[in-house]
Amino acid sequence: MEKNNDFFIRSTFRTYLIPSILALLGTTITVLIDSVIIGNFIGEKGLAALNLVKPVYFTFMTLGSLISVGAAANASVYIGKEDRKSCDNMASLALILSLVAGLLVTIPGLAFLPAIVHGLGAQGELYKMAYDYAFVMMAGGVSVVLMYYPFNFLRVSGRPRMGVVMFMLMAVLNVVLDLVFLLVFHMGMGGMAFASVLSTAIADIAGFLFLRFPSRCFPLQKPFLVWKSMKEIVVTGSSMALNNFCNIIRTMVLNWILFRAFGNNAITAFAMTATVGSFITAVISGVSQTITPLIGVFYGEKDNTSIRTTMKMAFQSGIGIILAVTVVIIIFPQQICQMFGIQGEEVLALSVAALICYALSLALSMVNNIFIFLFFTTGRNLLANVITFFRAFGFVTLFAMLFSEAGFLMGVWSCFILAEAAAFLMMLMWVGLVRIRNNKFSGLYLLDRTFEDKGKYLSFSVPNRVEEAVDASIKINTFCKENQLDGKTAMMLSLSLEEMLVIIFDHCFEEKETQFVDIRIFLMPGTVVLRMRNGGKIFDPVLYYEKKKEQAKGKLLDDDSLGIRLIVKKAEQVSFNRTFGVNNLTIVIKAV
Repeated sequence: MEKNNDFFIRSTFRTYLIPSILALLGTTITVLIDSVIIGNFIGEKGLAALNLVKPVYFTFMTLGSLISVGAAANASVYIGKEDRKSCDNMASLALILSLVAGLLVTIPGLAFLPAIVHGLGAQGELYKMAYDYAFVMMAGGVSVVLMYYPFNFLRVSGRPRMGVVMFMLMAVLNVVLDLVFLLVFHMGMGGMAFASVLSTAIADIAGFLFLRFPSRCFPLQKPFLVWKSMKEIVVTGSSMALNNFCNIIRTMVLNWILFRAFGNNAITAFAMTATVGSFITAVISGVSQTITPLIGVFYGEKDNTSIRTTMKMAFQSGIGIILAVTVVIIIFPQQICQMFGIQGEEVLALSVAALICYALSLALSMVNNIFIFLFFTTGRNLLANVITFFRAFGFVTLFAMLFSEAGFLMGVWSCFILAEAAAFLMMLMWVGLVRIRNNKFSGLYLLDRTFEDKGKYLSFSVPNRVEEAVDASIKINTFCKENQLDGKTAMMLSLSLEEMLVIIFDHCFEEKETQFVDIRIFLMPGTVVLRMRNGGKIFDPVLYYEKKKEQAKGKLLDDDSLGIRLIVKKAEQVSFNRTFGVNNLTIVIKAV
């Protein structure tokens, strides 16, 4: 028996990590592909026009992330609280809001599009290219909002790989349609946008089919407590939406700063860097979003140990991945710039400098983003939003304006590094102040240690061996006695735990397979909560016992388990669910 083995969380985290990264790469791949093809077939002016109207695309991304990320994070917390009805309500409301919000932007957006394109800075020969792209993207923007829905809820349902299939389909279709519409039908910038919208819509359909088949995850229902649920969605999703919104405004402000102080070549260099940045941001967000459904469930269960382990996995994986990306960019900056059709000596030199400076900010960006996703999932939305605003917009534009006034372009490129560092320091100060004001919160994660410090909480892992089940039973019994639980309840818990562990070993794992069952017992006034979690085959030990008893038709079972019979009889609640591909059994009983 081990105090807290991370085998279960490590394997679950890895199951989610790569699919999350690949799926989020799919959400940005359309812009990246468009940029590469436009830069090579239309030219640097086309690339500049695309960068000017990117805020149109980012607006729909902002709505999608606000609604679906917020709803999915809340849904995962409700799963941890064993409230499936509220979980399904979040899913239904998110779908309705996605459709309505998308249309509310598209309709007035089309009506005022000329003014919008002019307002984004498209003038002269760039105007027509920018308008053609923006018109199609505005008309099909609902598909962009909707793509966040299946992606986020497929992760909550424990099928993140389906999100990968969805977005890889979108990427492949986008490449094919881009080339067909541009080279065969000569549709120009409008054709590029149409390829993106059409490939996104097809991917959306695939995602919804994955949610509905083979089993109907999150069945649609008439939403209840609409205003309360909408508030929960908006508050929880606000950090992700704010990040996208800040990217929109930041792009506009930096375009203005660069054009005013340094000219068109600086804008082209920034356009290329921003496109590479959007692709890398998908990697950073992929790692960060991996923790959301896991921490949401653990937070609902008040499982601080699992939250810490998940964060450890996120930092180890995220920093390792992003350092590798940083090294590649620093070694091959010129080749990356040339992929986008940038060839002129001056603009190439500017682009290389901008790209290297941006690469140096990535490690801190990863750290900040992981903290942001932790804080908004655990309900610290104000802190998450403050970090998001200053790292994505406030500090970036402040440093850029200061250096541009001095005519120091390298200083402008370094604004991303400085902004991430300043935001991280600000977060440390905020966390320190919270801990000073309320000492029940501990560490950088600001987790409530009340039950752990008072000895009302026990979490450990049990290897799948019979002798370990016996040791676990003794450990639970000792814990109950130390916390003055009555002897009858202590005996019942220890006996039933041992018997359920043995049954789980037999039915969930292969004979020579090394696996673990995570045990957590949680004492509250008058209540004991026992949770058992494992990543084996689908199996509910209590349901198994009930079926065996029913088959015996009242006769005493040869393998009748006294402990399970007693705990089922006394339990106020027994619930089993399969979350993230993991068996979760929760038993709540009254205690003296």
